[in-house]
Order: sequence, then structure tokens, then C-alpha cells
Amino acid sequence: MSGVFVVTVALSPSAQADPNAPVIPSHSEVQAAQERVVSVERSVYDIQADLAAASQRLEDLAVAAEQAAEAYNGALLRWEQAKTAVTAATERADRAADEAVKARDLLAGFLVSDSNSGSTLMSFSSALTAQGQHRLLSQLSQSDMSSRALDAHYQTWAAANELADVYRADAQAALDDAKAAKSAATEARSAAESAVAAQQQAVSSIDAQRSALLAELAGVQDISIALATRRQVGLEQQQAALLEAQRLLEQQQLLAKDRREQRERRRLEALAEQQRLEQEHQNEQERREQEQKERADAEAMESAPWPAPAPETPPVPSPEAPPGPAPEPSPAPAAAPEPSHAPVPPPVPVPKPSPTPAAAPDPPPAPVPPPVPPPAPEPPPAPVPPAPAEGAQAAINFAYAQLGEPYVWAAAGPDAWDCSGLTMGAWAQGGVSLPHYSVAQYDVTTPITVSQLRPGDLIFWASDPSDPGSIFHMGLYIGNDEMIHAPRTGRNVSIENIWYWETPDFFSRP
Repeated sequence: MSGVFVVTVALSPSAQADPNAPVIPSHSEVQAAQERVVSVERSVYDIQADLAAASQRLEDLAVAAEQAAEAYNGALLRWEQAKTAVTAATERADRAADEAVKARDLLAGFLVSDSNSGSTLMSFSSALTAQGQHRLLSQLSQSDMSSRALDAHYQTWAAANELADVYRADAQAALDDAKAAKSAATEARSAAESAVAAQQQAVSSIDAQRSALLAELAGVQDISIALATRRQVGLEQQQAALLEAQRLLEQQQLLAKDRREQRERRRLEALAEQQRLEQEHQNEQERREQEQKERADAEAMESAPWPAPAPETPPVPSPEAPPGPAPEPSPAPAAAPEPSHAPVPPPVPVPKPSPTPAAAPDPPPAPVPPPVPPPAPEPPPAPVPPAPAEGAQAAINFAYAQLGEPYVWAAAGPDAWDCSGLTMGAWAQGGVSLPHYSVAQYDVTTPITVSQLRPGDLIFWASDPSDPGSIFHMGLYIGNDEMIHAPRTGRNVSIENIWYWETPDFFSRP
């Protein structure tokens, strides 16, 4: 009993320890917990980064697919244009060949009519078909026909022959271009198919990856998958709101830039108009001064006295030789008599001016002070051809009727569309023919600025904002910053804000 008692007494202090006594973690436990927190935070950050990368990859693949689809549309358009060029070139070549045959027949008929036997015709006919022009000329030189008429027939045939050769070469070049365009269209179609297939495959794989990442995120954050999904959706919506705010800021900056450019254009136009008025005034002032000077010179000439005749100058006598011994007479003949001075003709009488006094010159007109031009009013902005009201509304109505129909690359209706196919079909209802290619639609329409947008106008996105040749997507503006467009594979024709995505790069009016 005493041993048990001792044991009981020894154990009772430990069994009755204060439950409120603080538990102090060791330093190693604190450090391990901190490392776990850092690891969890890093895992959450990495998973969210992977989710963002997956979304961006889907976006990039969608853009690449649409770029490939529009490149195919462009290649197809060039092929159609090349085939049209082949047809036109072939028709020209055929007509030229017919003209060459007619010219040859006329030449042969001329030879027949002037030849004495069939042998001449045979020789000329063989020259036309065998050894060509040189032999023909040698044959013609031996004939006794009219060289002028014969040469005219020959020149007509030679020119027709040469033109036919040129058009045949053009037709062959057009055919080669068409073959190259067809090959390029085939390659573009394969590239578009591959891009769309890659996009569709990525949609499935990235969706699976996204689900796995959300489950991992829920495990790391010790929350349910549904809660993790809602949280991720909320974060993405928050990010989208930030991007929307950024796009709105870009929109405001774009509009402000457009307004600045319009103000500067108006200022330069007003300055040019003021300079033109000043130049006109200066030219008018110089013209008046020149007229005054010419009038004053003419009046001075009329009022000047006639010059008096110059006095006659008397002849100067020659000096006499001094006296001296007379020389011995020589047997030479007598010297010729001294020539007398030529008589001076009498002065021609100068008619006296009329005694009527000259009229006093008119005083020069007082210089007209330069008019002070009024300040030029600001001219209106450069006019932009308006979209036809009925045509634009018909195009918009057609686009509304296609809402909900699927996007299919290279499609132009009646139940599926790509972006340029939809705008082409819409404006066809408005009476305007547009090509099935976004770059070409911009090329054949009138460029405008964002501040000039009106319902029915076209909006474009490009890979390079400075190069319309890089356009790959477009939509139909319906007003209030909204458009109807066929977005991309997997989405239907819809109405969206024009700033919902990237900032638009180009605008035009059919």
C-alpha cells in the first residue's frame, strides 16, 4: 500500500497541471509554419499564373486562327482575280490572232489579184508560213506590184502578228499567275485548317488543364472546388474590369488625339487661307503700282520737248605747204588734181510739234490702303462622304437578322459567317459590293476617324496598327459604341461594344 501511495503522490501533480498554461512553439516549428505559408502563397500565385497563361493561349490561338482564315480569304480573292485576268487576256489574244489571220488573208489576196500565175501566190504563201518575214520581203522585191500598197498590207500583217504574239504572252503570264495564286490559296487553306484545328484542340485541353488547376488551387487554399472556381471567376472578372477601364482610357485618348488632329487641320487650313488672301492683296498692290509707273512713263514721254537739230560743223581747211625751191620736173605724168571736199547735204528740216499745249497729266491715284482681312472663320472639318441612309440601314437590318448564327471560317452565309463574309453580305443588301476579304474591304472603302463613325461604317483590327495590310478582323458599326460581328470559331454572330477587346485600329465608310 505504501508503494502505491508513493506512486500516486508522484503522479498527481502532472495529472492536475493547469490547462490554461501557454504552449510556446519552438523556433523550428515557427520557421516550418512560415515556410508552409510561403509555399502555399507561391503555389497559389503559380496556379493563377498558369490559369492566366492558359486563357491567353486560347486568345492567341483564336487570333492566329482568324488571321489564317482571312489570309485564305485574301488568297482566294487573288485567285479569282487571276482567273478573271486569264479570261480577259485569252480573249484579247484570240481577237488579236483573228486580226492577224485577216491581215494575212488580205495580203495573200492582194498578191493573188496582181500576180500573173499561181506560182507567185505559192511563193508568197510559203513565205508567210515557212521562213517568215525575210523570205517574204525577198519575194516581194521581185514582184512588179505597187510597192506602196504592198508595203501597207505587209505592215498591217506584221503589226497584227506582233500584237497577237504580245497578247499570247500576256495570256500565258496571266495563266502562270493564276496557277501561282491557286497554289497560294491551297497553302493558305491548309494553314487555316491547321490553325483552327489547333485552336479547337487547345480549347479542350486547356479546359481540362483549367479544371485541374482550379482543383489544385482549392486544395492549396483549403477550400472547395466550387468556391475556388467562383473565386477565380471573380478574379478574372476583376481583371477584365481593369482591362475595360484601360480600353476606355485608350478610347478617350484616341478621341482626344482625333480632336487635336482636327483642330490642327482647321488651324492649318485657316492659316493657308489667310496667306492666300495676303498674297492676293500683295499681287493686286504690285499690279496697281506697275500700272501707275507705266502711265507716268507714258505721260513723261508725251510732255517731253522735241530735241533741236544739231548745228552744222564747217569743214576744216587743209594747211598749205611752206614755199621752197621748186623740184625738177620729172617725166612722170602730171599729178591728179586735188580732190575737192564732198559737199555737206543740207539738214533735213524737222517738223515742229503741234502748237497745242499738252494736257496736264492726271495726278496719280492715291494708293489704296491695304484692306485688313477679317479673321478667317474656322473652316468645317474635311467633308466625309456620308453612308447612304437607306443602304446603311439595310446593311444593319441584315446583320441583325444573322445574330446567333455560328462563325465558320471562309463562310459567307446563308447560315454561317466569318467576319468579312458577314459585312460583305450585309452591305450587299445595302447596294454596295464588297470583296470577301477584310484587307480588301478597307482598301475599297473611304478611311475615316473614330470620331466620324456612323451606323453602317466598318471597324477593323490589325496586327500592326500602322499597316492596313495586317487587318485580320472587322465588324459592322450600329451606333452607341456597339457593333455586330462574327467573332471567331466557337462563337456566334453577336452584338458587342467596339472596345470590348483590343483597341480598333482602322475605320472606313462604304
